[in-house]
Amino acid sequence: YRRLSEIQESSSASDEPSTYLVHDIESGALRIEWSHPEFREDRWVEAIEPPIDLFIYGATPLALRVARCLEDHEFRIHVADGRPMYLETFAAISFVRRYRDFDAFPPGAWLLVVSHLYERDRDVLQRAIRDRCPYIGFLSSRARRDRIYRELEAKGISPADLEQISSPVGIELNSKSDPEIAISIAAELVEFKNRSGGPALRERDGVHPRSFHRHDARPDGRREKK
Repeated sequence: YRRLSEIQESSSASDEPSTYLVHDIESGALRIEWSHPEFREDRWVEAIEPPIDLFIYGATPLALRVARCLEDHEFRIHVADGRPMYLETFAAISFVRRYRDFDAFPPGAWLLVVSHLYERDRDVLQRAIRDRCPYIGFLSSRARRDRIYRELEAKGISPADLEQISSPVGIELNSKSDPEIAISIAAELVEFKNRSGGPALRERDGVHPRSFHRHDARPDGRREKK
């Protein structure tokens, strides 16, 4: 998948909506095709969508686990952290691009905020809203989140824009450990990409409660609040 992402990024064919990975059932051979292959019973075809740019703010151990969960999925991962010691933990992860900060976000980029740095979290959220990121996930306690939201409203951010931030972030898995929370967050990212309408933690009574209900999904993929 990473190799396909590199090909899509560098090839003139990257404007195509999908790349197709063709598996020959008899020989096990794989090949890439840029246009949809014709149907044949001796092979199966997997459509690989162009990768989504996912920007993770905060090079924390949890961020590292989330990145590893998404390694074979359709995401191109960027990580930023102003703390060199934190950022260095991603040095051996070849599929992650590292930065000291995110000054702006390209069209269509997603943001996940997990740094636990109050002012920096607030500022990067403001940038992501300004740049119209279609997905913004924010790891935070509700009290800390609400305080940041009040400060953002004072800076001119509308309640409707704040409503689109997914916080607490993650799909309900009754998670108790960092590895499980990473899976929960990765699952929400995949769910949002596929727009399937799975339950999200921000609509629950607690961060990782035992019970949940399904939420409604709007046609544009954003979630309706209950």
